[in-house]
Amino acid sequence: MKEPKTMKELHKIRTESYKYRKNMTSEQFIADIEKNAEKAKKYMAKLKTTIVKS
Repeated sequence: MKEPKTMKELHKIRTESYKYRKNMTSEQFIADIEKNAEKAKKYMAKLKTTIVKS
């Protein structure tokens, strides 16, 4: 996910996120957050190895 540059972009991202998650159960919501956290951990690990090699 890219970093929003304006408040308009931030509101658009929040709206899309709300629409995506509004019909989820709490269990589905937590599972989705955990899945995204795992993706972020993998991305950060990959980024760290790339920086170390440079």
